[in-house]
Amino acid sequence: MENQDGFTPEQSGADRFDENGNPQTSQNNGGPQNNGFAITGMVLGIVSIVTACSPLIGIATGIVGLVFSIKANTEGVKSGMVKAGIICSIIGTALAAINGIAGAIMAVTGLMTLPF
Repeated sequence: MENQDGFTPEQSGADRFDENGNPQTSQNNGGPQNNGFAITGMVLGIVSIVTACSPLIGIATGIVGLVFSIKANTEGVKSGMVKAGIICSIIGTALAAINGIAGAIMAVTGLMTLPF
């Protein structure tokens, strides 16, 4: 019977290393282990919030972050990073879109002209 580290209780600390001194890792087949999409989606979601002042970059990173987060969610990754990626991507995309719309309205109505 393996413990949570993937080793049997009979194995001592020295048995957890191979002949080259590298630590042995256990194979956990309990579910999906690839959080790459979740991490990428969360990072891009955060970047979209930070870059929301530039609508093109904010919208692009938000949409790509949302796609990665949804992809991780459909693959069965259950972590807070997936939810954070979805939420941050939606917020960043919305902020960038609002900023772009406000900028377009200001440009059309002449509110962007300098008073001097």
